Amino acid sequence: MKHWCTSLAIVAAGILTAAGAEAATLTVGPGGAHRTISEAVTAARDGDTIQVHAGVYYEQVVLDKRLTLEGLGKPRLVGGDRGSVLVVTADGCVVKGLLIEHSGSDLQREDSGVLLKSNDNIIEGNELRDVLYGIYLLHSARNTIRQNVIRGRTQLELGERGAALHLWNSPDNTIEDNAISDARDGLYIQSSPGNVIRRNRVYGLRYGVHYMTSDDNTFEDNTFARNVAGAAIMYSRRIQFRRNAFIHNRGFSSFGILFQDCDDCLAEGNFIIDNTTGIFMEALRKSTFRNNVIAENDARTRRLHGELRRGRLHRRQSDSDAAGRGRQGDGRQGDQA
Repeated sequence: MKHWCTSLAIVAAGILTAAGAEAATLTVGPGGAHRTISEAVTAARDGDTIQVHAGVYYEQVVLDKRLTLEGLGKPRLVGGDRGSVLVVTADGCVVKGLLIEHSGSDLQREDSGVLLKSNDNIIEGNELRDVLYGIYLLHSARNTIRQNVIRGRTQLELGERGAALHLWNSPDNTIEDNAISDARDGLYIQSSPGNVIRRNRVYGLRYGVHYMTSDDNTFEDNTFARNVAGAAIMYSRRIQFRRNAFIHNRGFSSFGILFQDCDDCLAEGNFIIDNTTGIFMEALRKSTFRNNVIAENDARTRRLHGELRRGRLHRRQSDSDAAGRGRQGDGRQGDQA
């Protein structure tokens, strides 16, 4: 019995030692043990934290271990205008507090500020600028993308830029409290069900949020302003959106919200104000609009095909879409879409 207890104590001590080893903190930069982030990644083990001090780091970094990469004083990670600046291939990484810039320029190779190829990561509190894609999720699930500032490559024409947040076959992610501008699309979501998008500010681009064949997504409390379209929802089912603001999305063929070939969507409590067309619906079926404010748009709605279930567009402002410029609807609350 005594021997068994001694053996158990030795095993327990070994486990605690291993756990302690996993919690090491490595430092990069002035006064740190490592000169480059990549050097620290090589030296690190799963579970370690790499703290990067203020400075400029000209390198492309791959996180192939479960690590926390933390910037202190907003260090700059500069990619040298080729490829992706930071690639995450290990599950469970945390990236925060970095200024990430100067990705490559190849749309087909997904040149990004941050390229996620793994699951269960947290990307938080970073600034990305002069990047082709901002944060690209490629077969990447259950991540949290939070409180980042993403600005696209303004020297390119709109169609030559990538999306600020691009999801491809990437389900069940949470995207919240980001500020996004100057990309092609703010959030482009393709073949990616079950994502939650909330409290983001998206402005100055083509589509604020763009769904393609992505079912069961929810977006709430976002602001989409000064884009070609606030939201473009295409070939998707059961999209729910509540309490969003679609404001001043203007231009040739511009919309607050565009639907194309969608089913079972729910729009509730949204503000759709001062757009060229408030809501454009083509082949929208079995969808519900409830308690939305639709005001001051040149045209309130345009509908080509489809049917609405309990489909009334509730308008609460008496001066909404004032007559005299061919606008649709007669200004009464609860006009049929």
